[in-house]
Amino acid sequence: MRGLSLLVIVLIAFLNEAKAQLLFESDEILDIKIRLNVKETITDRKEREEHQGMLYFGEDDSLSVKLKVRGITRAKPAVCSFPPLRLNLKKKEVKETIFAGQDKLKLVTHCGNRKLNEQYVFREYMVYKLYELLTPFSFRVRLCRITYLDERGKYPPEPHYGFLIEDIDDLAARNNMKEFKGKLVNQDACYKEEVDKFIMFQYMIGSLDWSVPFEHNVKLIYGDEYPVPIAVPYDFDFCGMVNTDYAQPPPEIKVKSVRERNFRGFCRPPGVYDAVAQTFHELKAEFYSIYLKAEFLDDNSLTMSVKYLDSFYGILNDQKAFNRQVVRACRIEHKHLYE
Repeated sequence: MRGLSLLVIVLIAFLNEAKAQLLFESDEILDIKIRLNVKETITDRKEREEHQGMLYFGEDDSLSVKLKVRGITRAKPAVCSFPPLRLNLKKKEVKETIFAGQDKLKLVTHCGNRKLNEQYVFREYMVYKLYELLTPFSFRVRLCRITYLDERGKYPPEPHYGFLIEDIDDLAARNNMKEFKGKLVNQDACYKEEVDKFIMFQYMIGSLDWSVPFEHNVKLIYGDEYPVPIAVPYDFDFCGMVNTDYAQPPPEIKVKSVRERNFRGFCRPPGVYDAVAQTFHELKAEFYSIYLKAEFLDDNSLTMSVKYLDSFYGILNDQKAFNRQVVRACRIEHKHLYE
């Protein structure tokens, strides 16, 4: 009888873990509605208090939710009239729903009402999907079609696109890891093989808006199998692949636009970055495929994204260009801390 009880406990734990993954198991667009006081919530960009709302999904499912503004650049009124939000759900209510196991979720919103804003959402979503192909140490995302139901009746109930981002604790847990809370001297204090892929990926998408030691647009995880932290990137709206009209390169990096790549990896022994490049060669067909299958991208976004991938692989396929722009462009000559 005792053995049976233990089996039941294990089975319940397994089912709860499975439910916790439901939200991000599908690539189908999720239709949701959020009832809230739009003005009260999206104008609270300084104090950032939680505001009560309701989340509707499925045929007749609903959950209470608390919402608050999050982010830095996109929280500025001059950048986004509708800022990113954080959703705070009640764990007792989410059981037996697609949100089972979820607690706090980041929501990337449409930012503004232009059609181009919608494409920005799609482009950034696609970058997350690219990184999912590269490594399991990546944030999963779910594209949503969202209707905001304004309690005051002032905000038009028109659908907008956005996407939900997996919580860092869930990302870590599914890899048998947890979030690293310590401080790192530099990026080379991370697990070498993963940080090298991380760096090459940032180069591929034209991302300069990140820092490992300052954990700027980077989260760190570690565990028994990986006691050395692994860097996980997020927030890609400033990268060349997304190419938002408000994105600017960091002033300390001398490039003219975010579309201009700049390699920010540390120096490695001969052949190391060639081996990393081989991983990207092996994933090339899959990278292109997810763009070619993405029906929500308009012709301009698709063409721009494919050409940007073309330019990256053009560098990888030209050994002289690769040596000049990657191998010899490395930032610091020193040995990796954990070699």
